[in-house]
Amino acid sequence: MDQLYNFGHNFGIFGKPGTGKTTKLIEIIYLALKQKKQIAVTTPTGLASTNFIHLQTNNQNSLKISTIDSFFHTEDGRFQPEEQLQYIRAAHPQSITTYTNLNLLIIDEIGLVSEQKLTMVSIIISHIKKSEKNINL
Repeated sequence: MDQLYNFGHNFGIFGKPGTGKTTKLIEIIYLALKQKKQIAVTTPTGLASTNFIHLQTNNQNSLKISTIDSFFHTEDGRFQPEEQLQYIRAAHPQSITTYTNLNLLIIDEIGLVSEQKLTMVSIIISHIKKSEKNINL
């Protein structure tokens, strides 16, 4: 798991309904929390988020759970990725800190997320992480 956090690897967990995908994600989240990692679990719907709410009870500072739209402030879809990043910086500066400190981003039910939304998320996170690395040089 440390390699995943330290090197920014992406991975997917795939399978038919009932094969244990959510259970595996919960195991990964518990392991990451034990290692004091900052985690965000995002889902395309609020209903899907309920699978993870019980984890937040004792971990409110380390674990954020929300819809992907709420987490990245893309509820209305009016902005292109670069404009979205400017909007977040201006209207939700605390989110920039959250993204910067993030060790693990989980997108559950990713098949329900549009390609446009995933591109937006990728641009936002990579820009924030790139800026963070440049600041630390």
